[in-house]
Amino acid sequence: MAGLLDNPQAMTLLFSGLGGLTAKTKDRANYWQDYAANGLLNQAYGKKKRERDQPMNDLNMQYKQAQIDALGQPKKRDMKEVDGQWRYIDDGSLVFPDAPTTPMTPFDNVKDELSAKQGTRSKLDSANKITNKVRNTFSRATDVINERGNLNNLTGADDTLMMKSLANMILPSESVMGDDLQTIQNQSGLPAYFTNFAAKLSGGGTLAPQERATIYQTMKSLHNTAVRDYEKEKVRFWPDIQSGGWGQDEFFQEHAVPYDIPQGLLNMPTPKPITKPKADPIKANSILDKWFN
Repeated sequence: MAGLLDNPQAMTLLFSGLGGLTAKTKDRANYWQDYAANGLLNQAYGKKKRERDQPMNDLNMQYKQAQIDALGQPKKRDMKEVDGQWRYIDDGSLVFPDAPTTPMTPFDNVKDELSAKQGTRSKLDSANKITNKVRNTFSRATDVINERGNLNNLTGADDTLMMKSLANMILPSESVMGDDLQTIQNQSGLPAYFTNFAAKLSGGGTLAPQERATIYQTMKSLHNTAVRDYEKEKVRFWPDIQSGGWGQDEFFQEHAVPYDIPQGLLNMPTPKPITKPKADPIKANSILDKWFN
């Protein structure tokens, strides 16, 4: 029976063409076919693992035999495996100091490793949800400036994008409502200059290079804070990543390189607030008198 279980082709022939069998018997036949296929899969994995480890085992034996030939049979000492290398317990020295190490992994199969990696990445993404939003928004804004060449070449559409990006970075945990800057400016927490710049853009104008520099400098400061928080999470999750035998580049992204603002653009005078003229009822009445008299 064992020979048949190891041969899925034989099992297929055995249980094929039995149309007269009951449904229960057919289910049992399908079960044994699956069992045989999985058995061969496990055997293939074990064979691959043995083939991978065999050169290392041979090397270890050669080193051990060379030491015995040169120094004689060593006295019996307790040893244990640490990070893929055998060490003596009494002093921690290597049993085979020149032998290359075998990469160690805590997983018996690929499925378990993928599941563990996805779980770790999910926890990391959740912890970095806000910092990732800030970093990604800053990265896109920086790409726009780099594509234009400098702050002088931005268009009105680019200015609007910069303003919306700033709002999203200041309020990363909230949903910045609407596409209209006049609507966005009503949300609390935005800098005082946001209203003035929004009014300028809503009137069909564009921002001056100094004003763009002010926006980007604020974004840069927010990005620096997000980077510090991101690096803290990298340290916190490093033991989990290391224990899985993975590398940091499998979980973490590079930070955007900020655009270097020309120093002269940062010496911008405080923008004057935009004020509406006060209503003058006496003047209004005099105008109405002229119209109707």
